[in-house]
Amino acid sequence: MCHFKMGGMRMRLLILKFYVFVCCACFETQEICKMVDLIAQRFLNDTCLVVFSNNGCAFKSVIPALYFDPYDTLLENENMDSETYKTTYLTEILEIGCNGFVIQTKNPARQFVLLEETFVLVNNRGNRKLIFLPLLEKSSFKNLDSHSIVETRSANYVPNLIMVEPSVTKNIFNLKTHYFGGTSNQSKEIIVLDTYNITSGKFLLDANLFPDKIKDLQGKILRAAVFHYMPYVVLTGNDTQNNSQIDGTEWRMALQFAKFHNCTFERFVSDEESWGTIFDNRTGNGVLGALVEDRADIGFVALYTWYHESLYLDLTTAYIRTGVTCLVPPPHRLPLWRSPILPFSPELWAGVVTTLIICNVVSFLLHYGANYIFFEDNKIVSAIAALEVAGIFLQQGLIKNRKELSWRTMAFSMLAVSVLLCTAYSSSLASAMTVPRYDAPINSAEDMANRDLKWAATHDAWIFSILQTDDPELKIVLKNFRIVKFNEIIKRSAEMEWGFSIERLSSEYLQQKYVEKMHLMASDIYWENCVFMLRKSSAYTTWFSLRILQVLASGIPARWEDQVVAEYLDYGTQKAVSKETFVDQGPMKMTVAQVQGTFFILFLGLLLALCVFVGEITLKRSVQI
Repeated sequence: MCHFKMGGMRMRLLILKFYVFVCCACFETQEICKMVDLIAQRFLNDTCLVVFSNNGCAFKSVIPALYFDPYDTLLENENMDSETYKTTYLTEILEIGCNGFVIQTKNPARQFVLLEETFVLVNNRGNRKLIFLPLLEKSSFKNLDSHSIVETRSANYVPNLIMVEPSVTKNIFNLKTHYFGGTSNQSKEIIVLDTYNITSGKFLLDANLFPDKIKDLQGKILRAAVFHYMPYVVLTGNDTQNNSQIDGTEWRMALQFAKFHNCTFERFVSDEESWGTIFDNRTGNGVLGALVEDRADIGFVALYTWYHESLYLDLTTAYIRTGVTCLVPPPHRLPLWRSPILPFSPELWAGVVTTLIICNVVSFLLHYGANYIFFEDNKIVSAIAALEVAGIFLQQGLIKNRKELSWRTMAFSMLAVSVLLCTAYSSSLASAMTVPRYDAPINSAEDMANRDLKWAATHDAWIFSILQTDDPELKIVLKNFRIVKFNEIIKRSAEMEWGFSIERLSSEYLQQKYVEKMHLMASDIYWENCVFMLRKSSAYTTWFSLRILQVLASGIPARWEDQVVAEYLDYGTQKAVSKETFVDQGPMKMTVAQVQGTFFILFLGLLLALCVFVGEITLKRSVQI
């Protein structure tokens, strides 16, 4: 036997591996140990077995057994309170990963409750199985209070319980369990699974001591936390739990589970807080709060694989991929006075200007070289050289017929380039003056960050998935997120100032008159997987995930979505959302506005010429004086 110190408190730990023989002297006979060993070998196919016993019992089993002090012992010896026992003692035990438990204490119901309350605090999850043994007192077994065990709230969440009770017949033990299924009263009914004869060392019926009670829940009522959010869950009529009718894609998925497992869902409507929030003290509101506080057995309505929530709840397998994007303000129409510069992109304009500069430099060098070669003393005027180059690019005649072959070669090259540029410019200008031009649309999270766009939703669940992002652009997007009421969203959508989060699937959006004027982003801000959520270490998680996979394999969810959309959602709004852009791109009549830029260039040229003329006169007069 090995003794360990954990958290500054005494804890006795004994590990038995593979057929190590240990005397079972703490029982009246060794036969009760043999019974537990048989159960462990046949039904507890796990890594280890945890034993809480006031009798200091030991088992001979192929499964390693870990022995720990029950709460009653520590309460008497060290006056330990229940919270300390859970947080500093049980948590370390449950993190080991064992899912088989033997409880033999003075107060088994209390030990059971503490164990279940601690299970939701640890990372280890599994389908735990518990065996309750009667306590040995004065060489005889004390009757086990099975009713106190099944009356606990914890018994509603654990189907795999065995309660061993001594029979009135000597050497006979009855192995009992609770019904679990059916109504709330039926679920607490105690039934006999089998009988064990310690004389023969055999089970009378050789029954399955841990039957799968989830397969048939016998009409059990499960509480489902939902709220109205189409097309996942649709509440019609009076929005009270008793009078509203319910439908939706996720509701139909839940009904498939109910159909195969013979149970009923009682909806727990959480419209006011919608998704809700889980706080660090394991309380909360909305759908998530109902689950973490055990006010609901299952929750759904567009729940994603959120990391924070996964620490407190069970997540099923994903059943659909959804993308979160935005309806954003449409691209703004470019000012018409910019028509003369619209034909070329900024990069092309930069190339044209660079070409002009290079041609001017080459022209000046050719002038200078000609004077040097031919021993001429012609004065080189930079302005004249620049005007010659500009004239060629504007397809104007030369001021002077030059005889140098080098300059003529350069002039021919510039003329060829100018013809191509002018043709391209003229063609593009015709389009720019007749077809409306817009600035770049907002199509990605990067665009949202660069434009510093504010975007909003009615709940911060829209950003749960990216709260821990390291992407600098997404951090800016997060900073610009706002939580507002739905009426504020309507107001902002009319003003075309903010973006509004939506899922990339048929859903309920803003009014059609606003949607038609907005722009749907081409890419997602992020994408996620939709799941159902249950209480941590729920007995239903495995089966629910299996049913989801079976339904997905059939392809039915796609049909459900079409049916829900056709029955409950506005077709016009869905059609508007499906468009790539909502900007009216109809034909545009020619007006004075289209040639504003041209007249601006003329005005600028005249003004520049006037300034140069005044400067020349002033300079001439100063020279004469």
